[in-house]
Amino acid sequence: MKKLNLFLFPLILAGCAETLTYGAPVSPELETVVAAEGLATPVVTEERMPEAIRLLDYTPLEVFNWLGTPSLVRRDTRVQVAQFANTHCILDVYFYRPSEQMDFLANHVDARTSNGADFSEDECLATLLGGEGFPEELVPSLNDSIGGD
Repeated sequence: MKKLNLFLFPLILAGCAETLTYGAPVSPELETVVAAEGLATPVVTEERMPEAIRLLDYTPLEVFNWLGTPSLVRRDTRVQVAQFANTHCILDVYFYRPSEQMDFLANHVDARTSNGADFSEDECLATLLGGEGFPEELVPSLNDSIGGD
């Protein structure tokens, strides 16, 4: 019975293996190299989505370059709020100025629907960016998704 268990153990373990997915399609050149080397080709199952938290610590100019002209900007002495809106949601990005000598930096992000209901900040950001071609700074890297640095 022990011999049978030792034989089945690797098969059972292989069935539990997790398949890693990557956010970018595999190029034909890479597929050719991978096939020639006899390596497994990564499976592409989902696109990496932007994360609203990645807007934090950027200046208003940097955020405006990614999201376009805000529909509303409220300016106070040490706080600015930029509002970006479309038919799906409203994204508010709060910029704080720690001191007069420093630039405003994004410190908080909030999203809602036009009637005030909660909305996912990440989903709202994705709709504002148009659904593809997300800026590298706003999406998790492959290393982030597999526990790297």
